[in-house]
Amino acid sequence: MTISNDTLRRLGTLGLIGSLLVAAPSCAGLLASFVEPTLELPQLYRISTLTREVGFCMLAAYIVAGFALPKQVDARATPKISNWKSKALSIIVLGCFVIIIFSPHTYVYPQAGGWITKSKAGTFSISADVAKHYLWRAVRMWSAILFCLSLAAIAFTWRLARQARQE
Repeated sequence: MTISNDTLRRLGTLGLIGSLLVAAPSCAGLLASFVEPTLELPQLYRISTLTREVGFCMLAAYIVAGFALPKQVDARATPKISNWKSKALSIIVLGCFVIIIFSPHTYVYPQAGGWITKSKAGTFSISADVAKHYLWRAVRMWSAILFCLSLAAIAFTWRLARQARQE
């Protein structure tokens, strides 16, 4: 299946805009998870849930795009990314990977006026302070995943759009 250059350019531009719209809030969420501004727990729970759901959607979209468009970007015609951009992207992705590794996700949800955590060891009641800490860790982990995926998607769609313009 071959896609026309005009369609490829449009897909690249839409993907770039969508990736930028995901990168900005995920970066803000990542930074906020370290600062941990004062929020009410139900509001923090909604933010954590939204971050997780958007993360799953972005993962699915990234995988589908990877299978749908593998041969659309010709490696010979792809413009090279400058060395410093490539290094910066690698450092950011490595940093996000370290954040993900050291911020393990613990599932937390409200139940009967309290907070519950669920893991392989069982289901336990936890205090509001512990729930707040766990919810911020979830925001941190999913924001880091979203940030990495959006940066990779930005790089891919940028090359896709530039290739379509050059042909």
